[in-house]
Amino acid sequence: MFQLIIFILLTTKLSQAFPFELARFFAIGAYIGIVSSFIGMFAAWLMLAAMMHVVSALFNGSGSFRRTFELTGYGFLPSLAGSAITVPMSTYYISQAEIPKISIQQLQQNPDVMKSKWD
Repeated sequence: MFQLIIFILLTTKLSQAFPFELARFFAIGAYIGIVSSFIGMFAAWLMLAAMMHVVSALFNGSGSFRRTFELTGYGFLPSLAGSAITVPMSTYYISQAEIPKISIQQLQQNPDVMKSKWD
């Protein structure tokens, strides 16, 4: 959940480099990414709980899927603690980054302007 904050900040920062016409695509991609991440988080939780329940059943375990789902959710707590540390740090460094402005003319004249120096 906290990773969504980083995703929004990073997308906003990167969209500043592009002209307004192209920056709209970043906004659309950001919204799609936010919704997908939110749904994906719960889908991963559901799949992990289902796998844990199947493994438990293979070893003649007893208990409801609801309880397995609940206990699997507790396994996400360490990542929540990790996010509480990384999100403020990432927010600080992303806000400090300077992104150069790129015009449509620069993109048309030299498409390689988008390549990183490590490519």
